[in-house]
Amino acid sequence: MLARLVAVTAAGVMAALPAAADPCKAGAKFTYPVTEIIQTEAALLSVAYYLAIASSDTDVMAALENPTALAKAYRDTVLAETADLDPVERDVRLLGLLAWQAQGGNAALTLTTHDSAGMFDDWLAVLDRRGLTEHAQILRAAKALFPIWGDDPQARYHQWSDDQGNELDPVLGDGLRDLSARFEAAEPPLLEAAKSLAMTQPALKARYQKMVLAADDYALLTYLSQNIGGCAGDWWDAAEADASLARLPQAHVDLIVTDFFIAESLNGSAHQFFYNASGTVAPQVRDALRRMGLPEHAAAIERGMAVFPAPYPRDTEARRAVMSGFTEAQDNQLYDLTGYADDGMIFEAMIKLAKAEGLWPTPETLP
Repeated sequence: MLARLVAVTAAGVMAALPAAADPCKAGAKFTYPVTEIIQTEAALLSVAYYLAIASSDTDVMAALENPTALAKAYRDTVLAETADLDPVERDVRLLGLLAWQAQGGNAALTLTTHDSAGMFDDWLAVLDRRGLTEHAQILRAAKALFPIWGDDPQARYHQWSDDQGNELDPVLGDGLRDLSARFEAAEPPLLEAAKSLAMTQPALKARYQKMVLAADDYALLTYLSQNIGGCAGDWWDAAEADASLARLPQAHVDLIVTDFFIAESLNGSAHQFFYNASGTVAPQVRDALRRMGLPEHAAAIERGMAVFPAPYPRDTEARRAVMSGFTEAQDNQLYDLTGYADDGMIFEAMIKLAKAEGLWPTPETLP
């Protein structure tokens, strides 16, 4: 299964939301929504927390070993960052942050055992305040599952797991998984609730409309990539990847696989692209770059594939076995390809392709 790693930046913190009835079909229409702006602004509160930890006067490593202090620092940062907002906008931001933290399919575990659990009572307060009773009930049920709640979110985590992949309390684990699924399905969706609340304030509504209309090409491409990325489905080996991609229009495939290359390379280098499951689709990336009019970039992917013995090992474990015996020079040949992901030309080609195929998102227009 391919896990995409996205850097935490102002443009990269946006969460994917369904943008079309069937985003995987040719000619799918995408709308860049106001909820994306709400999510981005909210997620930046988490960025502020990480920056606060990194720039604190205390020893960072010592701070990281004190989960109770980290949970408090998370809450302190969020409350400080939102202190000057009016009550409605503050709640919009908090609902957006809760939606951001609840991503990933394990909301009940994340919201009770990670640093953001310092906000647990604040989450309940805003949910109660805004009439989101289903979400609030689920969170209260999650809290009640823990034999000991306490102030240390890591201690709560260790009631469930020993950090070695062993589940210590299956009843707790099953309960959290069930509540996570219920939280994800709860109505109304948190971002939609945040949007509805924001729309009650003319000034806030106008600001969000202005921001969504001003979204730059990079933000729009990121949103499009996130929404069609799921069209590739879950796959493990080359045959599954090929079968999954074969169901999609060619433009979707080209955008998806080049996004894999960029995401992995900018997260950890082109070496990481080849090392991870993403390297399975290296031939598709090469072919996509050729179709997109980037022969030099395609040649770079081909040079990376040529570092491996022929035929290029598309099986991830086989590829990793080969890489374990690479010389420093061979490793550097892969690292040196990272610049092709970072020169902006692939982004420009992806934008051109998306526009030509009618996939380019249009800004949401508020009533």
